Amino acid sequence: MLAALENVFPFVPADSTVAVGAFLAGRGTLHAGVVFGVTWGCNVAGGVAVYWLARRYGRDFVTRPAGRRLLRPPVLAQIEAQYRRHGAYGIFLSRLLPVWRAVVAPFAGLAGLSAPRALVPLALASGLWYGALTLAVAAVGTNFDAVVSLVSRVNRVLGVVALGALIFVGVRIARRLKGEPAMTSPSPDTSGIRVLPPLIYAGLFLLGYAVHRFVPLRLWGDPPPVARLVGWGLVAAGALLAASAVMLFRRAGTTPNPTRPTTALVLHGPYRFTRNPMYVGLALCYVGTALLVNSMWPLILLPALMVLVQRWVIAPEEAYLERKFGAEYRSYRTQVRRWL
Repeated sequence: MLAALENVFPFVPADSTVAVGAFLAGRGTLHAGVVFGVTWGCNVAGGVAVYWLARRYGRDFVTRPAGRRLLRPPVLAQIEAQYRRHGAYGIFLSRLLPVWRAVVAPFAGLAGLSAPRALVPLALASGLWYGALTLAVAAVGTNFDAVVSLVSRVNRVLGVVALGALIFVGVRIARRLKGEPAMTSPSPDTSGIRVLPPLIYAGLFLLGYAVHRFVPLRLWGDPPPVARLVGWGLVAAGALLAASAVMLFRRAGTTPNPTRPTTALVLHGPYRFTRNPMYVGLALCYVGTALLVNSMWPLILLPALMVLVQRWVIAPEEAYLERKFGAEYRSYRTQVRRWL
């Protein structure tokens, strides 16, 4: 009944009522087909009635003073033009929009659209909407115990995150109250980086794997052999790429540690193709390890990892190298990409 009244009063909680019925169907109290059939039938019947009333009496009403105040002639002309232009597919799409779908039938009647052109898409859209709603909520009802378990795991993860945030905020407040600076000022001959890049990669990976332990999100149910092969291949390639870059730094007499002063520019080897072969190598190891442990969470965190490395490491490192090596580094930066 509420599904029928929705065609007259848009804010009637028809969807909520259908969701309750579908949930009970999922729990075995009702039948999902009956819930859908009754809802769809009432909704379409209400739409047909409103369409017929608007087509039969709507024109007379909008020509009267009260009707003109409610729907001015230019607005009515615009509505008619849009309905005649977009026709059936416009009615179908509009009928899927919350609140707005309540006015689709009366406006179609006012616009003078034929019954097949107005009511067929109206019925199809209503069936799609309430069918999807019924199936989705019934599935939740059927798997309610699993949903509760998932929500419980998510709550635990959110609890861990909230605890970490509270500890971080507490430390910051304590430092401010004591009047101590959060970090000492960096040396003028360093990039000012305070977190070693491998720790960022390891930290994000461990965070993703920790979430996986509470809320498993696997790449495959049973990992195929090719997945392990690709995973080990990426780890090996990343390790070799990063190790070769470290060796080049050693040979040039400078340190690969970005927190210490750089004494020479290395522009050969893998540095001909990427300005940051160590970080590219670590990223390959990161992705390869995610494939090996069969977890989606580290890959979901990969964009955040790239942003952190870019902001916390690469940006200050590039600014430092430009200050120290000037035109030579600027020329190199225009010729070689940051990543690949």
